[in-house]
Amino acid sequence: MRMDENGNITFLNDFGQNFFGFKPEEIIGKNVIGTIVPPADFTGQDLVAMIKDIVTNPQKYVNNENENITRDGRHVWISWTNKPIMGQDGKLQEILCIGNDISRLKITELELKKAKELAEAASNVGTIICSSEWKITAINSAAKRYFDLEGKDPSGQDIFSIIPKFYQPSILESEIRDISKTHQIFELVRLETKDNKALYLQVHKELLLSPREITASIVLSLHDISDQRREELIKQDFLGLISHKLRTPITIILQTAQMMEQGIGCPTEEQRKKLLQTLTREASKLNDLIANLLNFVTINRQDIATEKESVNIAEALPHTAEPMLNAVKDKKIAFSFDCPDKSLAIAMSRFYFDQMISNIISNVIKFNDKETIEIKISVRKEQPATVLEISDNGPGIPIEEQDKIFEEFYQIEKYFTGNIAGTGLGLPLVKKIVTAYGGTVSIKSDIGQGTTLKITLP
Repeated sequence: MRMDENGNITFLNDFGQNFFGFKPEEIIGKNVIGTIVPPADFTGQDLVAMIKDIVTNPQKYVNNENENITRDGRHVWISWTNKPIMGQDGKLQEILCIGNDISRLKITELELKKAKELAEAASNVGTIICSSEWKITAINSAAKRYFDLEGKDPSGQDIFSIIPKFYQPSILESEIRDISKTHQIFELVRLETKDNKALYLQVHKELLLSPREITASIVLSLHDISDQRREELIKQDFLGLISHKLRTPITIILQTAQMMEQGIGCPTEEQRKKLLQTLTREASKLNDLIANLLNFVTINRQDIATEKESVNIAEALPHTAEPMLNAVKDKKIAFSFDCPDKSLAIAMSRFYFDQMISNIISNVIKFNDKETIEIKISVRKEQPATVLEISDNGPGIPIEEQDKIFEEFYQIEKYFTGNIAGTGLGLPLVKKIVTAYGGTVSIKSDIGQGTTLKITLP
């Protein structure tokens, strides 16, 4: 092929005409862009700019590979050898271009590169390569683990003879098999059983096609998104929990208010007083619940450690604890507080100190079914930290639950203590506050022997 300084084709030999599918009158005089060169290749490279650069700086493109197109729209790769032809005035007159079709070689290189990238990805990313008939041609160790194929060679097997044994696809098999969809994302779900945890795999399907629209291979990359799905389920559970927790006091408040409005159930002053007490109690529950939620959201979104003041523990802790202890009417409280160093102070927000202590005490009271609830708080200096220990005589926490009580929205009531009102945000809120101020929190508990919560703050 010959082209002039503007990229217009001045000559194309018989082989070139047959290869690209053009008759002489359809190609001679036409620009290479839009005829045999697309504006951009599949990687996004600007081929218009490349052609302009070739005619401006032909010495840079003595040998060049680029994507081309045929008259019927097929994409091909050509290795070009370009020789600039200069006129007597020394200016570029035309460029002689000799091309060799390297499409099959290029597609093979791209296929191998893609397969290698996928195979060398993180060890938890499974990779399966299939033929156009969906027969497995290669599979990495992560994918073998997902399909319980370790030590086995599934080569030659139809992938759909394996998937249904373990997983339920999020879309129909016929949609996955449809090779007209060159890029596709779907999920494989393995439900939880007594032997296995639930597993969610996000599958990226990619078809690598030859220039002549022949499927070279099908690559499936499998990503474990179980943690992400569990978080989504936690959020859904949270929404259900909060909906229930909000609805209960609101319903009682509305019903009580309607009874008072209609004069039902309160003919005497004493009955009216009891209904008002019900309104106050449920409104207080609702207020505490919303406050707890707002505090939790605030701590998640803000750097609360920037809010600091000197908090004297000997003064602040009893001030926070006493109103809560006095509010308990149906149980006896035996409270003791030991802080030998009356000047001991920590640098944190007083508001969040109160939140930390009130949530701990609330939890101790809520989960203790003893006739007399014992709460012992001791504070001591352990250079360079301050240590708070809160002990109780409650039922204790099973060892298998102890790592979970700091998880958001988790409540031991589901497994151990029965139906206890709450959101499951108390101890997670405590941990977030302590962590935000550079401290640590740990727990020691024995069934029937009570629990000790240890907080260490700098």
